[in-house]
Parts: sequence; structure tokens; C-alpha cells
Amino acid sequence: MTGPIRTVSKLYEFREVVGRPCFATGRGPRRLAPASAVLFALLIAIPLAVGPAWAQEKLIDFEQFTGPGRIRVADPPLTVDEATFSGGAIATDVARLRSFNGSTVYGTAHFCAGCSKVMTIEFSKPVSGVGFLLMNARLADQFFEIQEDTGHRFQVELKRYFSAGSRQIVTIPSSRISKITIQQTTSPSSGFRRFYIDNLRYTVDDGAQYMVSFSAFVPHDNVLAAPTAFCLFNENWCPRGLQQLGRSPASNARWARDDSFAPANGRPLYFSGGDAEVDSGTEGNRRQLYFAGDNRDFQPSAPTYRLRQSVTVVPDVTVDPDGVEDGSVRNLAGDEFAFAEDAMADGIIDARDYDRIPDDCRLFHQAHRAETDLMNVAVNRTGPQSVQIRFSGALDSPLTGPAEALGQIDWDFTLILDSSFEPGAWVLTGAHDGFPAYEIYINGTPVYRHDPGPPPYDFAGQVRKLLPPLDVEFAEISGDLP
Repeated sequence: MTGPIRTVSKLYEFREVVGRPCFATGRGPRRLAPASAVLFALLIAIPLAVGPAWAQEKLIDFEQFTGPGRIRVADPPLTVDEATFSGGAIATDVARLRSFNGSTVYGTAHFCAGCSKVMTIEFSKPVSGVGFLLMNARLADQFFEIQEDTGHRFQVELKRYFSAGSRQIVTIPSSRISKITIQQTTSPSSGFRRFYIDNLRYTVDDGAQYMVSFSAFVPHDNVLAAPTAFCLFNENWCPRGLQQLGRSPASNARWARDDSFAPANGRPLYFSGGDAEVDSGTEGNRRQLYFAGDNRDFQPSAPTYRLRQSVTVVPDVTVDPDGVEDGSVRNLAGDEFAFAEDAMADGIIDARDYDRIPDDCRLFHQAHRAETDLMNVAVNRTGPQSVQIRFSGALDSPLTGPAEALGQIDWDFTLILDSSFEPGAWVLTGAHDGFPAYEIYINGTPVYRHDPGPPPYDFAGQVRKLLPPLDVEFAEISGDLP
């Protein structure tokens, strides 16, 4: 379906709203956060994105409904225009909101029978430019998580209900959104919750835009590094046979390769005398490295990945001359976490292994985010109603060994979208390494998936496929546009 977006315009107005921005993450190396927070990209309280000139906003302010001041029983799913709300109930003139919002709102609470911990908004058509007012009605500061199905998560901190920081305008600068979930994340085990939303605004996408995403990820929970990748600790110690490859930022441990020694397999190594120059009984402290995988299946909105590229394209030249939605190109690298072999004592890397102590060659050893300068998304118009997208690049794994030993993720895909006929078509060609897993989606619909096989993933069986040449190449696959 092509053509300009046509929507009904409504006035969008907030009552007195005072919010403050939540914290945001950078893209450089950083200290390790708690495991749950590592998955979040934080982007809150930025100016609401302005849609194209042919798109106009819709507003849902719930003013056509009347409810009790204190919700007691969950309502059935409530549909207003393209949006369906579930998990809560309508309320009017809520006492704890009255100082700044005495209107009708939608909310959930722990004392409401049938109300869910997760409030859900589903759209019958893809939307963009979403914004809404989120309000905390508890007598305690709370964190909230907002997630939408194109792959972004946000976290908001709101103060207790009687303070100015208890409400905030949340904006989601994404397109092609079909579902949004909102939940309180502070002390979820306690079960106490009470929050509301109001004044939802959005723009309906008419199908002229196609959000295309490509991701590479590791389905298992952990992967053995190259067999010659170790970490060392003991500042001035380097036994014969080890080649020093670099020093960690904190200078407490060294990266090294050893082509003659076997891994320690969780047991300490002991050396004495000779060229090692250490006292008898001193722990040799050379440990095999592992890195945490993404531990997930194929899914377009997964929060973890080794790399992700995405772009929103508009095939119709009358809508967008160059075929690319401004600002939609993204080249992202996932956070990478290296662990010493004692983290594998129970056979899995989990939250207990994130000890937050870097460069000590025990449990969590180092965190890193690879550079994305070799990743590229190129879009070219190939006709009045067709565009070509090329995802290509290389991404190394610096924490698990040098590229010449471990290899790097390499890929080159070309995707053509043609909307000159109904329902339109896509054609994909490409090549990539045999490891890890790869996935491509158009508006959340899968068009390509590659599974590297069942775990465990080790260097000899799977990881070596990162070395040249490209293992998988296909001439052409095609299908209908979603």
C-alpha cells in the first residue's frame, strides 16, 4: 500500500506536566551495570518526533469515558480508534493525581482485581511519533520500563505521587510500532503498584514505510573464546611460551596467547623457578576466556544482539524522493562481556557471575562495545516505487581474542523492495559467515534466518567459521511485502 499518510487531526494538550529526563547511556566502554540494566537503552524525555508533512497526530485523552476515583476491577480491553488498552481500568478524578490531573485516565493498581502488572497498548495499524503522560501514584519513588515491539526499551524514574517529579511525558522516537508495554520494575516481588497514563498521541503509518532490520546474535548463553585467548594476572609475570598481546586499561591483567599450553580448565596453574621467575606455590593465573551469548531465539524486538542494522524506507518517490526516512539508519553493536573460566563452574554464565570487578581474571573480567565504523547501510532508489538496501560490514570481538585468531563477523546482504504492484515484493541476495545466527525482518515479518546449530559453541565446531572465507552464500530468495 502506497500513498501519503491520511489521519484525523486532534488537538494535543497536556495539563500542568513537570518531568525530568532519565539517565542515558553512551556508546563507549563503560563500567558494568547490573545484569537487568545492561539490556536497556535509555532514551527518555527528548522532544517528540515530528512526522512528515503529510502525517497528522491523533490524540486519545479518555475524556469520553467516566470511571470511579479508585479502580477496583479491571475493565475488558478498551479500544479507541487504532489503540487497544488492556491490563487496567478507566478512572476519573483520581485523588492522588488531582493536584495536576483531575480528568479521566487509564491505570492499574495492586488492589484492582484482574488488573495486570503490565499495561499493554496494541495498535491495529503501525504507528510512529508515540507520546503519553506516565504518572506514579505510589508513596515511593518508582522505576518503570517501557518496551515497544520494534526493539527498543526505555526506563523512567518517577518520584512519589505528591511531588512534581511524579509524572513525565514519555516519547518513543520509533516508527512502525504495533505494541507497547508499560510496567513498574522497582521491587516487583512486593506486588505493590499504582500508575496511570493519559493523553496518548501517535501518527498512523499507512504502509508506505517499511522498517527493515538485520541482526546477528548468539543463541546460546556462553561461547568459548579462541583456544589461545587467555587473561593473566600478576603484574610482572609472563612465563616462557606466552606472547603478550596487550595490557588491560587497569594494568591488572594482560591478554596473551599461548600456542603450546592447554587451558587450565578451572584449576590454578603453578610454576616455580626457571624463566617464570615466580616463587614456588604462586598461582600462575592464566585462565581461558569465555564471552556471554545472547541466549535467545529469533525475534525482531530482542534487546540483545552482537550487531544490529536498521533503516526505514519509503518506496514511493512521490512520498520520499530519496526513499530513506531521515534519521532512521542505525548501526549498533551489542555490549560484550568476557569471563574467566571460573564463571563456568556451574556450566552457565548468569547474573551471579557479574561481580562488577574488572580486570582481575576472575568471574566477570571485562566489558566492551565494539566499534561500528566498518558497518554500513546504503539505500538507493531503483525506480519510482522501488528501493535497494545493502547491509554490509565487519565486527570483531576484541574481548575474546585478536581478529587474526578468532576472526570477525562478516556479512553482505542486498534487499530490493518493490511496491509498484499489489501486494509488492522483496528480493534478497547475500553472503555471511557461518556463525553466529542471522535474521532479517521487514516490518517485523521474517524474510531470512540462519541458525548456527545447537550448542555448545566452541572454537573448533562453530566459532572458527568467523575466519575467512564467508561460509554461506545464496543467489536469490523472494516474497510478498508485509
